[in-house]
Amino acid sequence: MKIKHKNIFAINFLTITFEVFLTFVILFGRTFTGIYIFGFRIGELLIGLLIMISSFTFYMYIKKNFQHISKRVVEIQIALVIIFLLSILLNGNNLTNLYIFKSSTFIWTTFFLYIGILYSKFAINKLRFFNILWMSTYIAYILSAVYFPDFIWNFFSEYSDKVDFIKGSDLLLIFVLTNYLNKKYSNNNYLYIFNFFISSGLLVPMLLFKSKGAFLPAFIYILFELLYSRKYFYKHRLSTLLALFFTGFVFSFSTLYIWGDFSFSKNPQDTVVNIVSNLSSTGEALQEISEQKNTIDAFFSLYYNPLNNRLMSTEGMANWRLLIWQDVFWDLEKKDKLLTGYGYSSIIPAMEQRDRQGWDGENEHVHNFAINILARSGFVGFFLMILFYFFLVKEFLEKDRKNFNDILIFILPILITASFDPALESVRFPLIFYTFLGIFYTDRNLKIFNKK
Repeated sequence: MKIKHKNIFAINFLTITFEVFLTFVILFGRTFTGIYIFGFRIGELLIGLLIMISSFTFYMYIKKNFQHISKRVVEIQIALVIIFLLSILLNGNNLTNLYIFKSSTFIWTTFFLYIGILYSKFAINKLRFFNILWMSTYIAYILSAVYFPDFIWNFFSEYSDKVDFIKGSDLLLIFVLTNYLNKKYSNNNYLYIFNFFISSGLLVPMLLFKSKGAFLPAFIYILFELLYSRKYFYKHRLSTLLALFFTGFVFSFSTLYIWGDFSFSKNPQDTVVNIVSNLSSTGEALQEISEQKNTIDAFFSLYYNPLNNRLMSTEGMANWRLLIWQDVFWDLEKKDKLLTGYGYSSIIPAMEQRDRQGWDGENEHVHNFAINILARSGFVGFFLMILFYFFLVKEFLEKDRKNFNDILIFILPILITASFDPALESVRFPLIFYTFLGIFYTDRNLKIFNKK
């Protein structure tokens, strides 16, 4: 069907607007989605949009006019919405209580898939956007560790509910996403090779510094990518050796800048970040992270305590998470709510303790997407979410078996980081993740440049 000139203009305008919007979400994360528009934050408006999309999806499914994605995936999404509504009904909750939609974002954000599908079907120059997006890794690094312009900071201070630098989990997502885009959509061999190695060398020290929950999946992603693409790297061994040579310098620079030395021991007085803290708010934020966390100590620190029947850790933050996760499970069992969960109307009981709510008293996340789903919707919702990912991945396997490993390597680190961070309970993280999954799903049969 031939598209009219006016329609082409409208489609171009909408897709470019969406690309700009998505770029801002990638670069500024929670701070951008916290901007107020007509009294509501962007993140809240997006949830409202997703609720409407879920209703439309149900309508199209009933009309048997839904062919954009696997029937099983749609059925599971509808089932998740139904058990949400049943929970609200059985617990006597009021749909005007907006908190129930905040606590159930893990359901609604799965519908970002359809935004990705629509974008992929109608975008005329999406490859241009993808070929530019790889730079976001380096821009995000600069904004997080080197320089954050005052005028941007002042803008967010006035119009957003929270001004913060993008989290380690967000950096991990950007890192994995941009490398996947280069691998699948770029026909430039050198861009893929150099971006993969140099972005790895640049970001790994920062991820190790910021978050163990982001460093571990980044390490796994790099390892899998090296193993899976080893023949390709060997085929282009001259470019690979050259990229490795420059990566050594980049890694050394990033390590010295973030850590101060190669001991990977956090001592704020010795780091270059400590000097930067006197010059910019970026340095102050990184210094604060340095004082609060010790990422290295978290590994190999697990042990079983028979006195309280708990798995524990000698590292503070890891132990904090482990105790919460186990408290959620034991409390659900004690209250006979393992099957249905607590519901959505109030904070998860394990997070009612003041010492678990953060320094500002506002944290209510259990920092594990699986435990959060279990707490809210019980084993019923937990099992449905497992099926959701199973059938989504299964569809990739059936339709694009040749590149199945690529999509697994993309999804795995995301789910790992969401196991230590409230990433998939937010709006901005699943917006990026599910939108691009929808794009990759739509493009799975296209003749994309693949590097083997």
